[in-house]
Amino acid sequence: LDWVFKDGDARRPDQGGNMSGIFKTKVDDDGMGNEASPAYNSLWRNLFRSISDILALYPKYTRNSFINNPKYKKMFQAPVRLGCIGKFSPHIGDTGSTGSPGLASVSAADLVYAFQTFGDAEFAQMAALLNGGSAKGLRGGIFDTEPESVEPRIEAILKERGPCVLKTDNMPSYGCAILRSGAGENARALSLYYGRNIGHGHRDTLNVELFGHGLNLMPDLGYPEYATADCASRFEWTSHTISHNTVTVDQRRQQTNLIGKSNFVVEGSEVSAAEVLSDEAYPQTSLYQRTVAMVDVSDEDFYVVDIFRVKGGKTHDYIFHGLPFAEFRTSGLALSDAQANGTLMGEDIEFGKTFDGMKTGGYQYLTNVRRADAARPWSADWLLKCKKIGLRMTMPGGSAREVIIADGVPEAAPGNPDRMEYVLARNDTGASTFVSVIEPYKEKPSVRRVMTLEPDFAFPGELAAVRVDAGGRTDYLFSRIAGAGSVLFEDGKVEFAGEFGFISEDNSGVTSMTLVNGSVLRKGDHIIHVDAPSRAKIAAVDYRANTITLDRALPTPTALIGQVVVISNPRHSASFTVKSAETQDN
Repeated sequence: LDWVFKDGDARRPDQGGNMSGIFKTKVDDDGMGNEASPAYNSLWRNLFRSISDILALYPKYTRNSFINNPKYKKMFQAPVRLGCIGKFSPHIGDTGSTGSPGLASVSAADLVYAFQTFGDAEFAQMAALLNGGSAKGLRGGIFDTEPESVEPRIEAILKERGPCVLKTDNMPSYGCAILRSGAGENARALSLYYGRNIGHGHRDTLNVELFGHGLNLMPDLGYPEYATADCASRFEWTSHTISHNTVTVDQRRQQTNLIGKSNFVVEGSEVSAAEVLSDEAYPQTSLYQRTVAMVDVSDEDFYVVDIFRVKGGKTHDYIFHGLPFAEFRTSGLALSDAQANGTLMGEDIEFGKTFDGMKTGGYQYLTNVRRADAARPWSADWLLKCKKIGLRMTMPGGSAREVIIADGVPEAAPGNPDRMEYVLARNDTGASTFVSVIEPYKEKPSVRRVMTLEPDFAFPGELAAVRVDAGGRTDYLFSRIAGAGSVLFEDGKVEFAGEFGFISEDNSGVTSMTLVNGSVLRKGDHIIHVDAPSRAKIAAVDYRANTITLDRALPTPTALIGQVVVISNPRHSASFTVKSAETQDN
């Protein structure tokens, strides 16, 4: 048993099994192994659990154990944290099939085991969450002395603490931010992935998936047809950047990316937002960054503002695909006739063709190519008539030079559609700020108008500003990188200085405001003003208590509870959800 835990190479009998070393070097601080795929990461958890169960048969052996390793505990938390609207997990890498439900290969029984093993009430709440919100029928394993005692214990915890409610979250070591809002059948979520794109991963850095109305509205294609090294469609389509909701540069797939960086992940009033970037996806880029905001219009209605910035290279393709099995249409576009022959890679390149020396790849899997100018506002709409649920993506004029519509083919798997419409918004200037508003809807959209806002005067830095009229109200959203000082809009009536801002108003006036990493947000007489930036240095760390002490007092520390804070140094950044905060006497 000592040999199993000893550092070394398990293939060398004279060294060691390296179980402790694997936790140190291969399992990240979110409890995920060095796989992108949640499904493959579940294998790690199950195998470590098998070893832990065997060790439990030898109670006299106490020198080594997984039980006290915080990363082992987090292996059971991680798949629950990936949950979206109660029935989905993001299809990151080789996971699932197109739009299929599933919770990252975790069950209520796994969480019951975690509850019994670690004793944390959180796992009891999670077990009930995966059991339909109830403790009914939950029990221990067949070898437990009192397996039926689990149900009343969990029931008591639920009565005392209430149910597990997943909120906006970030997993900075794994690289996935999830925005959440709503409840029950009106739950909604957006996942933004910025983690590794190797190890059963896809080249999908900064990919998004959107969940709402009981569906995965923007699904990843999932597991490839054949997970073999000689399957061309696996590498040139299913795992290629072109098949994902992200951006390609120079029509190439992304380079290997181990982890990106989160600038912020926040949950505000009526809005949740996240901003992440990657320095590794494309070596020719100096900026590859995505900012998303999910906005609640009503209990049922919501929309997403998506801002994707790219600098470097020449050709940038913003890729978007929506609901499977939906009826597709566009507005605001004068589409050309479909390309007579070939694929998006070229009229002389047939579907799925591969050959030595291919430098681009992927684009030969897109057929039925149609094109249009993108100078004016336009939208693409997917309508699932059988459920009366739709998804509309609107892009203001000038965000892209050209729009390309083409058909893509999901992997051949039971339940998958024969084809899906892909929308590519293309720029070839070497610098792009793609702005889109994405709205899921029932019956009919609530968003009436989308327009970009122009500042009153020139200003330093880069800014994207959008006005959205929806549901009897008007929303303003701002995103800025670099530059100092305020920016004015609408003849000085609106002012913004920060990284992200949100204002909502109806006929009664301003109803909601959120400012992230800024100093001023104003609409008329309503203002948020921050005298000092919300930054501090860490004075002390208590790893056992999982606490940090800052070098300065905060004006309202309790306001941080439930928020995600970013901790960084010049080499790395991570973020954590604040569980409690208080001012110390000294």
